[in-house]
Amino acid sequence: MPGSRIRSAVRLLVVDPLDRLLLFHANPGREPAAGFWFCPGGGVQAGESPLRAAARELREETGLEVDPEHMRGPVWTRRHVVPVGGVEDASAAANGGGTGNAGNAGNPESREDLLDQREQFFVYRAPNTPAIHAIGDPWSARDGHQVYRWWSRRDLEAGPADAAVFAPRRLPELFPEILAGRWEDPPRDVGV
Repeated sequence: MPGSRIRSAVRLLVVDPLDRLLLFHANPGREPAAGFWFCPGGGVQAGESPLRAAARELREETGLEVDPEHMRGPVWTRRHVVPVGGVEDASAAANGGGTGNAGNAGNPESREDLLDQREQFFVYRAPNTPAIHAIGDPWSARDGHQVYRWWSRRDLEAGPADAAVFAPRRLPELFPEILAGRWEDPPRDVGV
């Protein structure tokens, strides 16, 4: 019977002065789909506050050194539960688009576990359009996270040119409230 692992995580909505959103692309290669676009971020370590985790993850995945005081939020929350078959599947699933070894989902003989990732999203308004380079994220080299793009509101509304999806799926619909500086307290649940 599969087990379940809860993982607290953070995501960063990094917006440049041109009101573009930074997203990374990954394609775990287990499905014919073209992968997914997601916000930088990752797991919260034991004893670490979500804001400190957000600053650390931003540094690891982009090379940007940002004081947590310059971040706002959490503005959104998201819960993502997926079957995973191992470390690589867990990474893909945690970032929002992978389904791991989903062909065995529901099979009581399956050795898969469930990853129950609970994310908090923070906003960082960059004073310029920074150069991006991962410096410490061990998943970067394995999952192809080096592929990134700055997306305008119009780009998000048009969607990816291929079959890729956004994580969260409602990102094009919700991004305008971030640009306007409007978000709710408590944070909005943005779904999958």
